[in-house]
Amino acid sequence: MIDAIGRIMAALLLSPPLSAPTDATLVVTAALADSTYCSTPDGNATLWVRIDVKYENTLGVPAILPMATRAAGYQLFRSDARGHPDGLVREFKSKLPAMFDPSKLSQAQPDPQLFEVLQPGGVAHRIEKLGLAVGGPRVARLPAGDYYLRVRVDQWPARRKWGQVLATSWATYGRLLSESIVLQPVRVRVQQGSPSEPCSMQVD
Repeated sequence: MIDAIGRIMAALLLSPPLSAPTDATLVVTAALADSTYCSTPDGNATLWVRIDVKYENTLGVPAILPMATRAAGYQLFRSDARGHPDGLVREFKSKLPAMFDPSKLSQAQPDPQLFEVLQPGGVAHRIEKLGLAVGGPRVARLPAGDYYLRVRVDQWPARRKWGQVLATSWATYGRLLSESIVLQPVRVRVQQGSPSEPCSMQVD
């Protein structure tokens, strides 16, 4: 059974991303910010990546975006001869713990330290950290080649019920974005070989 680290990691190299709307209210694109190829203490060859997710508000009214978005799962697909996703290789889903207590937030207005009000036509960026394991003692080796990575982003890292309450309370400031979104698949290339550097377990 793959351990907690190995299940959310694999070695890959992100190519220029495919861009498309992922929601009726937003245009979301993703691009690689940087990557670190390394080995974990349990012997897995890994690549930690930071993905720059760009949000463009095309709703026509202000959108309220939490500062603390996060990658909460992924699907990795093989690439067919035409360069399209074909066949699920790996999948990871996680129910992540809450990052704050929304019941203690002011219902009068969004806290600017926790939320960004994105005006119509405005752009915001979030960095999502993610990794996959290409192989190791308890991780099946992935053949080198092209793959497609589809990431689910959790935009509301707190109790869902309170997201609905605050969305109503803050309606005069804009629409609260609290639903998870799935990024359009991004083409990736899995690398073989053993990394020479140990992982710090954090991508700064």
